[in-house]
Amino acid sequence: MIKGRFLNFYIIAFLSILQSEIILPTDDLGNWNVLLDEEIWVGWKHSEGFDWCRSKSIMKEPITDIRKIIEDKENYPNIIKSIEVTKSITDEIVYIVVDMPFPFASRDYVVKYIKDQVGDEYIYSYYAVIHPDVPVNNNYVRLIHSSGEWRVRSLDSTHTEFTYTWNGELLGNFPEWGLARACKQQGMEVITGFQEALDK
Repeated sequence: MIKGRFLNFYIIAFLSILQSEIILPTDDLGNWNVLLDEEIWVGWKHSEGFDWCRSKSIMKEPITDIRKIIEDKENYPNIIKSIEVTKSITDEIVYIVVDMPFPFASRDYVVKYIKDQVGDEYIYSYYAVIHPDVPVNNNYVRLIHSSGEWRVRSLDSTHTEFTYTWNGELLGNFPEWGLARACKQQGMEVITGFQEALDK
């Protein structure tokens, strides 16, 4: 029994290390396929073997208010319309279910969050992990490469640069031609959801 538990722990740790090595695109917006360029910027690009999506905007809110929303993961379903469920497994590991339009099955993933600060920029990165308390649910498509980050940087006391980057891979039977549309929709949805929460 003890050996089995140790082996499970070793496998989880090993796979988590592999996932953490996924490299996100740089901050530079060059060479991105631009999908929207207004108050909200949305684009996608292929990098390091994955299709990445990014949304960006300048929010007229102090950075502390935006950080509170990012850190309140249990409240994500009330902020981002496509998120059905968020459940904290540990202080760092979260289980998330994302609704998909008919006829596609919902997606789910388990990720570990890491908070960091580089200069005046706060970075909340996450990457997929395997956790024994969240077995694969056959009703959903498990996103085993889920990864991304939130970046927020204060421009002044009432303006914050907000950037969200995520792995656009949806797996299952989702068509490749739908990537751009999905990126644009989610990019707009995330920033609009944050802005509406901040306006309340």
